Amino acid sequence: MTQAWDALSSGALDALGLEAAGVDDILDPSTKKALRKPFAEEARISDPRFATPIRSWPTLLLPGSFNPLHEGHRGMLDLASSLMGEEQEDLRNIGIMHHGASGFEPTETPSPAFELSIENVDKPPLDALEAAARLEHFAHRDALWLTRSATFSDKARLFPGATFAVGADTIVRIGDLRYYESAWARNLAMHALRRCRFLVFCRKTGDRLHTLSSLDLPPPLRILCQEIPAEAFRIDLSSTSLRLAKRSNPN
Repeated sequence: MTQAWDALSSGALDALGLEAAGVDDILDPSTKKALRKPFAEEARISDPRFATPIRSWPTLLLPGSFNPLHEGHRGMLDLASSLMGEEQEDLRNIGIMHHGASGFEPTETPSPAFELSIENVDKPPLDALEAAARLEHFAHRDALWLTRSATFSDKARLFPGATFAVGADTIVRIGDLRYYESAWARNLAMHALRRCRFLVFCRKTGDRLHTLSSLDLPPPLRILCQEIPAEAFRIDLSSTSLRLAKRSNPN
């Protein structure tokens, strides 16, 4: 376990696929640095960048910091998986004008997973202890990828052609020029995303409800997006509010 964590945190490994079912949670009492056991007997290395006991490659990912994981995260991933499984026409056609015949293929059986990056463009990197604390919230049925992909262009390179379920606040940050060194750098990032797609869920900040249709996004990003209507899914819950509530009422 220590070798796997060291490889991930040092950059020698880009991602670890973790599946709670049949994978032990371990805690080293001497160091207090713990992670879900990253290897199982059936583990195989299908790519030199990855080590994973997950048998199915993720076609649908819900990225997040999960501090903590809550019912909104689960609801988003469940609904996105259901919509992809139904092969809805509007989902299949996302980006079709941009990609042409080499665009997205229908997903008959989506393989959903959560994705937690130990690096973040807005926050300090996670150490093993903090990563372990966040992993404790996941259930035995959950598939999770632990990565070092701070940006969505990094995620797109690791999971080419994947669908990402994101909130409206996240899709805004992906297109926000202030997260890039220049407009040229943003254009390169948009190019890296060209074979991915985004299912965008509404998010409420303050008194305002943000939806995809209300956002100002770069055209190369918008064409990859499909809005999940507020009437289909809306939970005005955030990890930040849960942390604040816990601090005010620790018992």
